[in-house]
Amino acid sequence: MKAAILLLNVGGGHMEAANNLKAVLKKAHPDVELRVIDGLAYTPRWFSRLFAWWWMTMQYTAPRIWGWMYESPLFATRLWGIWMYQIPWWGIRRELRAFGPDVVFTTHFVCNPVAARVRRESKLDMRINYICTEFIWLDLYFRWPQTDRTFVSSEAQRALVIKGGIPAEHVSVPGI
Repeated sequence: MKAAILLLNVGGGHMEAANNLKAVLKKAHPDVELRVIDGLAYTPRWFSRLFAWWWMTMQYTAPRIWGWMYESPLFATRLWGIWMYQIPWWGIRRELRAFGPDVVFTTHFVCNPVAARVRRESKLDMRINYICTEFIWLDLYFRWPQTDRTFVSSEAQRALVIKGGIPAEHVSVPGI
């Protein structure tokens, strides 16, 4: 079996979740061929630094911007979607296609549509599993019907995912 863990290492729990998942997969499946793919490592250095700085600045010093992003109609536009989910991630798509995993785990919401695009365009038979490292649920950012399984931190979060249209049998609560 080949497995890939996709993330954007911008701080928070994304890398920690990826490392924990890697340890569990290696223990449960010692013969797994596993690759951890940090999407920022496959972008130009200026972009990865700017993206990580912007993300961390908002997270730790300007949390009101998070609230605005989650509520603003600007972030629901097609233009934002093209920028956020397509343009900067050609490298991660190339790496995922070249590796050709049977299963993909994502620990950052941006990686879900990236993996789904690779599966669709490359006709790879791979399952996509999203580990939501947030303690909230926002359909605009986190709901990707192309994801085969979604793992969340609480029953309350699970209820929001199901309310958003993801089938209950595709949502699990292992906690984070």
